[in-house]
Amino acid sequence: MRRHRCLVALLFAAVAVSVIPVQALAVDDPWSVGTSTGYFMPAVEGWEDNYDQRGGWVPNLSAGYALSTQVSVATELSYFSASSRARGAITGELSIEDQQLTLMPTTVGLEYRLRFDSAQVVAPFVGVGYRRVSYRLKVGANDAVTGGANGWVGRGGFDLLLNSLDPSAALGLSEDYGVAHTYFRLEAQWAIAEAPGTAGADIDLGGQTFLAGLRFEF
Repeated sequence: MRRHRCLVALLFAAVAVSVIPVQALAVDDPWSVGTSTGYFMPAVEGWEDNYDQRGGWVPNLSAGYALSTQVSVATELSYFSASSRARGAITGELSIEDQQLTLMPTTVGLEYRLRFDSAQVVAPFVGVGYRRVSYRLKVGANDAVTGGANGWVGRGGFDLLLNSLDPSAALGLSEDYGVAHTYFRLEAQWAIAEAPGTAGADIDLGGQTFLAGLRFEF
């Protein structure tokens, strides 16, 4: 319940700030791409008992287009995989069969950055988006179970501008690749994505993710 309350609060915060009037400044470098890695903690009930770990590492790719200095459309793709020995549905005992679960979350949403000029060193941000989680579960020699779950994600964090820390490297990126700004990004995500379960109860394929990476603006 606490995780759900945090998600709802973040979603309301993202919606609230998105309606704040933004600065009517021209966006000289509207495109952005990012790459990051982090730790994902699934919300699947009994996850730790089945996989003997709280979560696992995930790579993340993102892209965005700025509608204004502060508001942008953002998309991202992640990949998560975990494997372990399967357990009996009734006894809960470990079996000789292996199981592997793969999740591929794809997200589209809006991001609001508290940014007032291009030279601002620290820019906090929040976001909200729609998420589609594709899943694949393979147990032993049985046919894989595949499908998808729809849900929502709330995000928050901050960007740290790196241009001033290494001006020569920033100039080189600008001349060679057209990169206007490079940021170090720290981000936390809370997601809910419910898939129908075999026993009639929904399975939440969302969870919490903590990411660190780089963001490049063109």
